[in-house]
Amino acid sequence: MTSHVLGDFSRADRQWVDRELAAVADELEPLLEGRASDFMSRVAQALNPPRDSAKAAPADQAGTPSAGTPAPAAKDAGPETAMGNALARAMNKLKGRS
Repeated sequence: MTSHVLGDFSRADRQWVDRELAAVADELEPLLEGRASDFMSRVAQALNPPRDSAKAAPADQAGTPSAGTPAPAAKDAGPETAMGNALARAMNKLKGRS
């Protein structure tokens, strides 16, 4: 159990973790201002942007992943890089350096 909880994320999980960390880092300001519900809404919108149904084509016709499919992680960006980038953006926001 300990290795599961404290171990590294699997390769498949790293994709969604990277997206979530980036969204949290980008939308941190409302949370720091005490507006937790605004923060949660903005993170949710960043992860699941509204789709324009008139322009959207099914994934198999458009040749792109469906909206629920995480974007592939950059090949040279490991989990440490993605987490480091998200934390760096969060710290810059905390220090007032957007």
